[in-house]
Amino acid sequence: ELTGSAVAQRVLAAWATASSRFRKVMPSDYKRVLTVMAGAEADGLDEEATMRRVMEASHG
Repeated sequence: ELTGSAVAQRVLAAWATASSRFRKVMPSDYKRVLTVMAGAEADGLDEEATMRRVMEASHG
């Protein structure tokens, strides 16, 4: 609608079907960092301890 794209209009018109064909693409390193950060938050770590844990996970 805002861009005038015919392709976008077709996708939006058939969103129930089209949405199943979309995939989330995420670099594995970024996913690992997000997982480590979520675990650190669940463990109640402060920001400094969280970053230490992230660095350990990132660099082995």
